[in-house]
Amino acid sequence: MRLLVFNPENDLALAADSPYYTPPASALQFARDCSDLPQLWAEPGDYIWHHAATPCDIPADVLRSITSVQPWGWSKLLVSQLRKAGVPIGLLPTNVQMDVFRAATGRAVTERLLKQFHTQHSNNSDFIGDTRRCNSLEDVLRFHREYPRMLLKAPWSGSGRGLHAVSTPQLTDGDIAWTCRCLQRQGYVMSEPKYRKIMDLALEFQLTDAGTAEYRGLSLFVTSGAGVYAGNLVADEDTKLNIVGRYIDTQLLAAVRQFYEQQLPLSLDTFYRGPVGVDMMIVDDGRAKLHPCVEVNVRMTMGHVAMHLARSQAQAQPALFAITHREGRYAAELMPCAYLPEMLAALGASAL
Repeated sequence: MRLLVFNPENDLALAADSPYYTPPASALQFARDCSDLPQLWAEPGDYIWHHAATPCDIPADVLRSITSVQPWGWSKLLVSQLRKAGVPIGLLPTNVQMDVFRAATGRAVTERLLKQFHTQHSNNSDFIGDTRRCNSLEDVLRFHREYPRMLLKAPWSGSGRGLHAVSTPQLTDGDIAWTCRCLQRQGYVMSEPKYRKIMDLALEFQLTDAGTAEYRGLSLFVTSGAGVYAGNLVADEDTKLNIVGRYIDTQLLAAVRQFYEQQLPLSLDTFYRGPVGVDMMIVDDGRAKLHPCVEVNVRMTMGHVAMHLARSQAQAQPALFAITHREGRYAAELMPCAYLPEMLAALGASAL
């Protein structure tokens, strides 16, 4: 039996790096309201634990039958909660394993992967992308001299959080204060150029027990101007590839897929086995180019959820999967859309 947990506060807990962290009320409300979301990928016999509503309430017969734990994401907070609920310690990562996992999954992984990718594809001008780990304010200032319009990112943060845009010739007092706080709390800052984004997309993988990265599919999603997740396209692979093909040669995706199948198991050499999503962008750099590594999400992702929905909605029209918030409640909704361009425009993707 697998124990499934929807803990969307995980990115924030991973940033806090403490078993005693208290997530904000909004994150816990999201977890409670959408706690049944794992039903979309559950298999017969799985048990879904509503951790935010009943933190220590797992039936004894379930505890005796659990063979693995499959949460939305891993953090020291979740490990602590699972221990208190009685989950066998042998099914949980140790503190040492969690330290290795956290270090491997911080945003610095994007720098390493981008460097490797550009080295392998140095003759292909269809790819773009730069990001640097900055260990000091001086490092950030040097990057800013190279890229006056840049985006600063905390190494660990939740969706739309931990981001700070800079667009002035000189760093302001606010820019410096944000940078120094991040350096003090998390040890480094990621700096990247501010690109003119055309669309968001991701490649979704599964890290297997055999130590491989199996490709699962393409994700097309939209974020708000602040970087907050807004929704995913639920459609078959051909439909998604046709959309991407309006801007770039889809063979570029095949090259990126091959790279990650090789490199993800090496870069993420930890206890973790499960879903991984690599966020990318198509950007306007005089012409459309592909940024192959914006974020690496070592957890379940909404892209994986959308693919589960697409398989269950076989032959259905493309639709929008979104998390809505109305009258103080969150809900995961699938919104049918008979006309694809209208759906994309509703997401705010007017360029499409």
